[in-house]
Amino acid sequence: MLFKDKIPSRLHGELSGAHEGPVRAVSFNKDGHYCLTCGADKMVALWNPHKLKLIKKYSGHTQEVLGAAASHDNATLISCGIDKLVLLTDVSTGKPLRKFRGHEHRVNCVLFNSDSSIAISGSYDKTVRIWDCRSKAIDPIQVLDEATDSVSSIDITDHEILTSSIDGTIRCYDIRAGELSLFNINHPVPHAKHSHDRHCILAAALDSNIRLLDKTNGDTLCVYKGEIECIVG
Repeated sequence: MLFKDKIPSRLHGELSGAHEGPVRAVSFNKDGHYCLTCGADKMVALWNPHKLKLIKKYSGHTQEVLGAAASHDNATLISCGIDKLVLLTDVSTGKPLRKFRGHEHRVNCVLFNSDSSIAISGSYDKTVRIWDCRSKAIDPIQVLDEATDSVSSIDITDHEILTSSIDGTIRCYDIRAGELSLFNINHPVPHAKHSHDRHCILAAALDSNIRLLDKTNGDTLCVYKGEIECIVG
């Protein structure tokens, strides 16, 4: 199946003036009303993207910030970076609430679970670490070390942790069943995410293809390549 028609796009506006240097990542909060940007200037910025307005800037990292996410109630944010630190911050005051240390290399990505009681981070050190945001403990409550190369992205459902890695494998941890499912792409995978119905996985690989995978059997349902082309496999 080949889609030739391009969907027109329109620039709504630009968010500028908060960071000195490159912006490394951007993420929306749960309801899409706000977004966070992460900078090489060691800062996290909170924006109202609909009004193109900078709300607040947050410090605490000593090197570039590579990822950030807002809690479900927008009261806290979690961030990570090259300094190996996972930082929990109060949104209103800007004060750090917890500094989670344990990763041995830069932390590429971080995400809250649905009620923001847990934060999960993925690192260049090949591990995924799970942190309890409600206790005063600074050590991870669990370490997932099955990856053989850098963990590049994380996605979370109510009972699953989905990770992608530069080793070319997507891993799905079923916390309830205690099971691990592997999806081998054979190319480095910088990003993977569940579909809205949780039945499929959308994976971007460094072979310039985006694959839609069936979670039940790992079959490739569709490969997106080039500009709009879609090949059913």
